[in-house]
Amino acid sequence: MGSDHSSPKSIHTHWEELFKRLPREGVSAVWPTEAACRTRFIEVRWPDGVTCPACASKETGHLGKRHTFYCKACRHQFSAQSGSVAHRSHVALQLWFVAAEMIIRSRANFLGADGPSGHDLKDRLGISYSAAYKLKKLIVGELLQPGGGLVGECILTKDTGDGCEERPRTPEDEIKELEALILRANRRQ
Repeated sequence: MGSDHSSPKSIHTHWEELFKRLPREGVSAVWPTEAACRTRFIEVRWPDGVTCPACASKETGHLGKRHTFYCKACRHQFSAQSGSVAHRSHVALQLWFVAAEMIIRSRANFLGADGPSGHDLKDRLGISYSAAYKLKKLIVGELLQPGGGLVGECILTKDTGDGCEERPRTPEDEIKELEALILRANRRQ
């Protein structure tokens, strides 16, 4: 999809296309841990292997406990989020994934809806309002990019061979799935 989102209909169509690519069982079921989300983020960001953002070298190492990489060529240290939309974020990647799913579901199902509010995200994700507001703003900007941007590519699975298939959904199905998603996310906290 191009980046021309000039009409409300084209914007809604964009959200519907993203919605159709969400995993059938939900993001939390596919990537149930922070480690799984981090691994997915790394695989999507660097499909040909981790690359140093400073010198573009593929000669990198990993500092496991710190979740940090280092470049063997220039000695630069960086994380998976460095230089991405999640750069310097203290919000767990797992919450980024869940929030992105919530935003896509809401915007695809309710034409003209602004998605979950900052207060909804705060309550459902267990983070501060300012963090939720900033998170929503960053994720929406990312998801409006063609293909959903990096965050969208991480959670949208239809084209990645993860076994998710497109199927018709009713609004009632979506409400039930969203409620189950919220319950699972709240239980993990």
